[in-house]
Amino acid sequence: MIKLELLDYKYDDVSNNQINFNLGTGTSAWNIVEDTVIEITTVTTSFQKIYPVTGILTDGVQYKLKLVLSNKTGAGDMGFALDGSALTPIGISIGMRGAVNGTYEETFTAAGSQGAYIFADAGAKGKIYARITQVGGINWNQSVAGNLDVGNSNDFPLALSFSVGEARDLQARTGTYSKTFKIPATKNNNKVLKGIYNEGYYVKNNTVTNQKPCRITVDDAFSIVGKLQVTGLGKSTDPLYYSCVFYGNNVDWAAGIGNKLLKNLSVYNGADGSGWDSLNGKTNTGINRQLNYSEVVDSWNIDNATHKTTFAGVTSSNYSPVCYPQAGYGELNPGGEQGMQLLKTAYEHDAAQGFNCIGYHGVGFTSTSVYPTPDPCVDFRPGIFIYDIINQLFAQEGYSISSNFINSDMFKGLIMLLPNFRYNNVDVRVAANSAYGSFEEGGSETGYVGDYSFSTPSIAAGVKRWEKEIIRWDGTKPSGGSWPGTGNFLTTDPSSMYNDATGEFTIQEYGFYDISMDNISGWIKNICAGTATEYLLRYIRIQCEVATAGTGNFMTKAISYSLEATSSRIVSCSGVGGSATGSSIDILGLMTFENMLIENQWLNKNDKVRFRIQAQVQHGMSGSKNMEVDMYLYGGANVSAAYPAGVSACDGLVNIIHKGERVEYGQTFDVKNIIDGDSTQLDFLKGVIHAFNLQFTTDTVQKVVTIEPYNDFFKNQNEAVDWTNKIDLSRAEEDKWIQSQLRREVIFKYKTDSNDKVVEHNGNTYWGGILDEYPYREFLDSDFEVGQSVFENPFFAGTYSSQDGQVYRGPNWTSATPARANLWGLCDTDTVPTPNGSCRPPKGYNFLPRLVHYIKMDSSSVSVRWLSSIQVWGPNDIEGVIPGYNIPNRSLPLLARACSIDKYTDINAKTLPLSYGSANQASYNFSTKVIGPEVGYKGLYQTYYQNMIEQLKRNPRIKTVYVNLKLIDINNLDLRKLVYIDGYYYYINRIIDYKPNTNEVTKVELVLWEDLGSFAVDVSF
Repeated sequence: MIKLELLDYKYDDVSNNQINFNLGTGTSAWNIVEDTVIEITTVTTSFQKIYPVTGILTDGVQYKLKLVLSNKTGAGDMGFALDGSALTPIGISIGMRGAVNGTYEETFTAAGSQGAYIFADAGAKGKIYARITQVGGINWNQSVAGNLDVGNSNDFPLALSFSVGEARDLQARTGTYSKTFKIPATKNNNKVLKGIYNEGYYVKNNTVTNQKPCRITVDDAFSIVGKLQVTGLGKSTDPLYYSCVFYGNNVDWAAGIGNKLLKNLSVYNGADGSGWDSLNGKTNTGINRQLNYSEVVDSWNIDNATHKTTFAGVTSSNYSPVCYPQAGYGELNPGGEQGMQLLKTAYEHDAAQGFNCIGYHGVGFTSTSVYPTPDPCVDFRPGIFIYDIINQLFAQEGYSISSNFINSDMFKGLIMLLPNFRYNNVDVRVAANSAYGSFEEGGSETGYVGDYSFSTPSIAAGVKRWEKEIIRWDGTKPSGGSWPGTGNFLTTDPSSMYNDATGEFTIQEYGFYDISMDNISGWIKNICAGTATEYLLRYIRIQCEVATAGTGNFMTKAISYSLEATSSRIVSCSGVGGSATGSSIDILGLMTFENMLIENQWLNKNDKVRFRIQAQVQHGMSGSKNMEVDMYLYGGANVSAAYPAGVSACDGLVNIIHKGERVEYGQTFDVKNIIDGDSTQLDFLKGVIHAFNLQFTTDTVQKVVTIEPYNDFFKNQNEAVDWTNKIDLSRAEEDKWIQSQLRREVIFKYKTDSNDKVVEHNGNTYWGGILDEYPYREFLDSDFEVGQSVFENPFFAGTYSSQDGQVYRGPNWTSATPARANLWGLCDTDTVPTPNGSCRPPKGYNFLPRLVHYIKMDSSSVSVRWLSSIQVWGPNDIEGVIPGYNIPNRSLPLLARACSIDKYTDINAKTLPLSYGSANQASYNFSTKVIGPEVGYKGLYQTYYQNMIEQLKRNPRIKTVYVNLKLIDINNLDLRKLVYIDGYYYYINRIIDYKPNTNEVTKVELVLWEDLGSFAVDVSF
């Protein structure tokens, strides 16, 4: 009988006991009472055992274990062995056995992918009840949401195909799936499927195209879990049938990933991006991160994705998914000293300046002093450990990973370099950290800001007198002033930057800003109210001024003039307190201020920005005189008259706009907001798969994905399944040449990054026009079709790695600088930069992601062999970055770098090239400080692809046989196991249309497996 069960998973720790003593092979004294109960009733003089008593437990998964001993007599213990069925430790403790009656319980983490083992010492007898359940496992009894009617089970056309790859398409990864089948539109099925046949009827999360968790069972002897997708509806007046397809194995999680964006990586059933917040269980380490000196330098303690070690030798878990290795993206520290830039705040540099001095660049404690720092420019960009990303990607779908490769030290040291360090939510950041000021229009609003009437004290002839006032754009009356504006200044200001009481904008985030003032006007009403009857009106202007956080001193950044010295006016009055006469009359009336624009102004958090209106006057009369001018300010052009009769166009603008694209010093960010906004999760996964030729198989019940490279995916020949006697010899076997992607010329390469001009140059110069760094190319013999097969990584671009003579302040010691990834465009002279050269291109912000090693250098002995330096404040505030050389404020002893090919790899921790082609690398001995000769190291092709390609080259055929497969064969199917037939070993390419409810033989495609041994390193091209 076939059952289709739609599932709504329920989880607990005690359901689905995996003990079944009938599975085991044991010594003769055991008596199986029932599946979970076994006993020895007669004392024996020998050790008794039975194993396996469970199926294969999943490596790394937690299980709850219960043992009940009863009727126990005799000496010795009975219970669970420390080893499993593979005779290696399984993770169970010695506490799960006993010499007396009682209940024994524990939770353990399974090791070694094996079944459990029960024993009894010689002389012991008694009864054992055992239970092993997965922690957080599925409670199947509670998880069935509904059963679908299939009609007559004997006639039900269920046909399942099983596969993990496809020899015809080397880049394909497949899974379990069925042919399309139909189920009747019975009343029950309509109800279980929630009326999806009704046009216009909508139930949330129940669209026709949604894949629904499903389990298929056959005679309660075979079950398979996956997703059911309704692909079509048959109907006349009423619904007639549903067309369905079942997906299992790898297709289950692949369907879940679908087209999800990489930036939206989530926790299981979580919000978009929540996976980056707590990547791979590193809780809240992806939120509210700040880019600063400490964040970058502290990251150099990291060893790999799971551990970190301080220079003092203290090792602990690494809870950060982010590191900041050295890599090049263009010109280093522009405007500063040679070397890299990693600025400190004023307080970090000199605590005596006070903890409020949190600026990186700006004005000091006097209005004319400035910080000696260069313009801030981030030279260190982050990498994220691929180990953490890939684990989170599967956790998002409810799966864990079982993999020796993923858990290897090499893989834990791989990072996805984020070579642009840009935000994907620019609009949000700009809106949150900007202030847009305008003047309300309509009704009785006039655009009037306030009056600026000044009267100087009595001053001597020839003295230039400045009168100035901070502009309160909303017309708030200052203490002792005479402003009463109309209050029609409107701000779009989510961070409440503007305070009209002070007229100041307080910056809420570090970074670069554009400051502008447009269409501001005024009106001069009276210029002769003072005692001077003739004087010089030299300037009328508005200044934009900035004070750096913690200093309180403002420095002028820009000036907008209505009247300047070259147009100054001599004012003649009819008498004391009289009116202007003669040519002085033309200065009365409209004042139009120049529009102001300050671009790319660096501002620190808590900096203050204000605008001040100023006028300068002097007189040449004998004695001391005072001067007075009455002016009115408006937020718009075309002022018609003095206040209160005058109005303006209300088109004035005062804006402080954050340039929110790039991450800058001091900024706080979430990791999810610096992930490329266009890449998909499947793109990323395919990129990792391509690099290492990864193969997958999935346990959809235990929710575990097994991942290994091709070389290690298939199990040893001694674990092969013998199908010799299952072959239907009445059906013809076929050996067909594989119509694969292999052509006469075969190329393996990374994706081409058009912005990386060094890789482009090297490709055209050294690699036959293949735009990659050390690609792999091979020409096959005439058995293969003429043409070119290009296997290109779909996500990551190739990486040029070299030393860089400009990373150290001092002589151009290129040979003493560390090898690192350098992503370089063209220099301003349109030339290609070189490690020894003097030119470097402008910093790039449009590179593709890179797959690189994270390499930490921390020599325990002082080594000045590898040198780099960072400017942290002024021209003389330089810190060396030299492995093993630790002098506070002078040298940092840890050096972390990113690279693809390590020119001088550590002789005790050799780094293999991440290029597809093999490459020569020298080695370096930190103890002796000796560089060894260059030798060849296998690249990605020779390490992960060569065995597979050579097998296909030697025997490029698929063998098709017909096999008498039973339910037990499919129940125990492990696509990692080889198949043995008549003296040869094969791996399963596909099992095609297995029909579990019939006795038909099944078509199976096999590919010959040959153990070809190892291949010598070949660095030729």
